[in-house]
Amino acid sequence: MNKISVYEHERMSVWCYPERKLIHHQMHKPCAGQPFRDALLAGLKAMTEHKATRWLSDDRQHTALAPEDEDWAQDVWFPQARAAGWKHWAVIRPMSAVGNLSSARFRKWYAEHGINARLFTDVDEAHRWLDEQI
Repeated sequence: MNKISVYEHERMSVWCYPERKLIHHQMHKPCAGQPFRDALLAGLKAMTEHKATRWLSDDRQHTALAPEDEDWAQDVWFPQARAAGWKHWAVIRPMSAVGNLSSARFRKWYAEHGINARLFTDVDEAHRWLDEQI
């Protein structure tokens, strides 16, 4: 399976699986500000280039987003991602309680805005679910 690295930072990595039409990010530690935004924008660029419709967020090492990053993700990044074809989102729950609550809230918001979103605790299960989504 072809895996392309599209963003690397000590806090977050983003890959693209072109054949699967999948973007995958993994947070290595809490990520905020410009590294967070750069990672999502790199994923968006790959999504557009490879016509990806699925995104896997491995947020186990994350906590909650800062309000300004949350606003940016919803107001700036999301409309572009949706226009690029984003349809399905699997989120691996953060291990922290506050991060877990935040992820549940985000999943709900994105689902209300047309994204088929689901929370997981297992990465393999999330991959399987995404592969079933058309």
